[in-house]
Amino acid sequence: EVEFNIPKEKVNKVFKKIATKTHPDKLINKSDDSERLVDLYKEAQQSVETKDWSRVSQIASELDIDITDVEEDDSVFLEETIKSIESKVDEIKQTFAWMWKHSKEKDKPQLKKHILNVMGVKEK
Repeated sequence: EVEFNIPKEKVNKVFKKIATKTHPDKLINKSDDSERLVDLYKEAQQSVETKDWSRVSQIASELDIDITDVEEDDSVFLEETIKSIESKVDEIKQTFAWMWKHSKEKDKPQLKKHILNVMGVKEK
């Protein structure tokens, strides 16, 4: 799971605006669109937990919510997020599963020996 590097207070401010239109308690007997709005509320809530600014702002846009008082140049946040994702990708590329998937068939017997050796298992 990727966590985005957006200040939580920014995301929370937009989420509060979203919640005023989508919170299940606010929708009782109000709209034929209640199910979609509740789904958006849940998705926004999840996006807040991961500080996913892009999705929170998309949901606000879908609901015609003005976030200009919160919005700013988020390229700084995106650059930080990209660095975090690239770091996680580099970690994944070091796993045996990644190496196995991306190795040539002719190299797999040697890779298998290496993996077993690292794990302390003797090949039969």
